[in-house]
Amino acid sequence: MFPTMNTPRYDLASSRQSRLWSNRLWILAGLLGILTAVHVVGVVHDDRAYRASLRAIAQATAEQQAERISERLQIFAMEAFEPVNSYRRNEPRRNEANADLARLASLQQANEECRCKTTLPVAEFFRADLTPINNAADAPNNANPILRKTSGGAWSAATPLADSTLLSIARTEAARTDNNGPQAVRLTFNAATRGFSVATTTQRDSTGRPDVVYGLVASAHTLMQTLFTGPMIHVGTDSTRGASAPDTLSLQIGLTDSTPLYGKLSDERPYRGRVLLHGPMGGLGVTVALSSSQARLGQPAPRTDRLYALGALSVLTVVMIAVAGTTSRRETFLARARSDFIAGTSHDFRMPLAQILLASETLNLRPEVSSDERTHLGKSIVRETHRLIAMVENVLLFSRSGAVEIKPSLQALNVRALFDDVHDGVHLAAEDLQQSIALDVEPGLQVMADRQLVRQALVNLVDNAMKYGANHQTVTLGARTQSSLMVHIWVDDAGPGIPESQRARIFEPYERLL
Repeated sequence: MFPTMNTPRYDLASSRQSRLWSNRLWILAGLLGILTAVHVVGVVHDDRAYRASLRAIAQATAEQQAERISERLQIFAMEAFEPVNSYRRNEPRRNEANADLARLASLQQANEECRCKTTLPVAEFFRADLTPINNAADAPNNANPILRKTSGGAWSAATPLADSTLLSIARTEAARTDNNGPQAVRLTFNAATRGFSVATTTQRDSTGRPDVVYGLVASAHTLMQTLFTGPMIHVGTDSTRGASAPDTLSLQIGLTDSTPLYGKLSDERPYRGRVLLHGPMGGLGVTVALSSSQARLGQPAPRTDRLYALGALSVLTVVMIAVAGTTSRRETFLARARSDFIAGTSHDFRMPLAQILLASETLNLRPEVSSDERTHLGKSIVRETHRLIAMVENVLLFSRSGAVEIKPSLQALNVRALFDDVHDGVHLAAEDLQQSIALDVEPGLQVMADRQLVRQALVNLVDNAMKYGANHQTVTLGARTQSSLMVHIWVDDAGPGIPESQRARIFEPYERLL
């Protein structure tokens, strides 16, 4: 079908197209494969979530240990101060104060001898009277409101702390508004205590004013060791039973400036959590350091968004490889088909060349040939030359179709003149095959087409009709108006035709049906 003269005219435009699409697709597929592999390695070996989980476990363990030692301090201190917890303001007199300290020391000795419970490592007890007692019998003692007594137990000792230091601590603790009741115990540790810890409890009168502070003094290191002695808090959950408990290399307590009082963290345990203590042990910090084997935490599942991204990359890589493989297979097939076509065409070139050579040699070597035979040989040379030219044009056209985009140069063509041109190009070959060419054209018919391309297409069709048609047949070139915009052009022969199932193949490059 060809457009009529009313169709707009187009100019010739040729642009070279790249034939490296398969290479580009393979490069893109390779890059996607590398990106997918990198992403897989990142997902498999990304331990950021794992490390974050271990740090969270270490932080939770530190918080639990902080609560534990605070509770143990309260319990042990209340047991140590139990004889004076029932103190009433109407009871104290300076001579009774000595008896209070004696009772504290006596209970401490009894608990240590019993060995049935854990006790604080008390070196000495003291009592600080914050309200002067206006009694003549006690007047000589009012000059020094601090009374001290060694515990008499295994850690009993006269500590080097001055009375003024103990009184300052007592007054500071008594002034705290969070000391509500006789059971509130606070621990003091600073540079003034010289490596000792001071635990105090404040007694108040009927009006709620603090008037007496009882306290105990113990070695800071020994005290921390006591608080951490006993059942430890284990790391992990029910799914990680058998996890190790923190030891002195995993647990450290010290001042907020990281000066250790107990424990020394191992550098081989990198997952750490730290808690600053408040309340009774304010000013101290608990740090827990764990290794992955201590927590025994299973590797957490990768993040869902990373898995989705990995799946998308994998699918895209597979699709790109499939596209690249299909394109390469197609290009390989076309290259092989072109090679077969060139090989077949080269074989076809031999016949006309051989006939031209034979006729030329006959004319050259036999000058005595008759005029009729000379005319016949001349026509044979002309015929085979035309045939050879048509074959060369065919090869050039197919070669151009694989490398250059062919765009037609449309012009008004007279169909009858076009058919006459085609007839002149093929009638000698038809006569040689004892076939004839018939023209069936509607008078005055014109089309808009590229003359060279249409002529080549019709020559190819007629040549195929003569090759594969019946012997002594008539090949018809016909043209009729199809509609106001289309013209129907056809080539008809007496050959077997193309099976319907194979007809789609005739539009593929370099196809030849057997």
